[in-house]
Amino acid sequence: KKLDEALDVYQKILPENEWGLEASKRIVLILRKKDRKAALNYLKTLEEKAKKDKSWYVLLISSAEALDLCEKGIQYGEEAIKLFRDEVDLILSLASNYACLENYQKVLDLTLPLLKKFPENPHILNFIGYSYVELGKNLEEAEEILQKALQLKPNDPYILDSLGWCYSKMGKIDLALEYLEKAVQNLFEEEAVILEHLADILVIKKETSKACEFYQKALKASFHLRDTERIKNKLQTLGCEKNNSNN
Repeated sequence: KKLDEALDVYQKILPENEWGLEASKRIVLILRKKDRKAALNYLKTLEEKAKKDKSWYVLLISSAEALDLCEKGIQYGEEAIKLFRDEVDLILSLASNYACLENYQKVLDLTLPLLKKFPENPHILNFIGYSYVELGKNLEEAEEILQKALQLKPNDPYILDSLGWCYSKMGKIDLALEYLEKAVQNLFEEEAVILEHLADILVIKKETSKACEFYQKALKASFHLRDTERIKNKLQTLGCEKNNSNN
């Protein structure tokens, strides 16, 4: 948690080094926590690099999402696809920004055509399955797609979350709880929406105190404004602040 020291080390890596791309990714994540204005300025420095190289464009698009600039990420993504057509990483990065804005039909429009060419790609499968769940359609097909994704990438927390969320929409609450608990257990770092999903199921199970705990964790981990507002509303509706004061 020595962010200044970490930032200094990553900046030393940058000049024309094979690890420069990864270092820049870490710099964005550190600046997001430390100094948003500096993070936005750093994003601008990535723009020129991106126009010359597909991998830097992927970083630029994903960095925009990380900074809750998903509209900007979509703009970058549409530019990138014109320059580097049919690049899976670029398409998935663009899809992720559309998911950030909860435009799941657009996510499907981008990812479904990839499935014929890459039927064993767990990321593509997860995008498609989760989008069906969020759109509230083809839930049985979504379950099948997500189970296949999990076989290809066992214990992946994002796929486990998608499956858990799918079962919640199907009314299979115990299965939903099982998968969402596994998702949280397998996280490398706390993810707001996954924690929120688990809290939602705990509310259904009438485990209010535990639900409040996970909503609080979700709020702390959130960096997208729409997620933050939604989680705050759930905390207030559940009376979590009152419960905390009683404790």
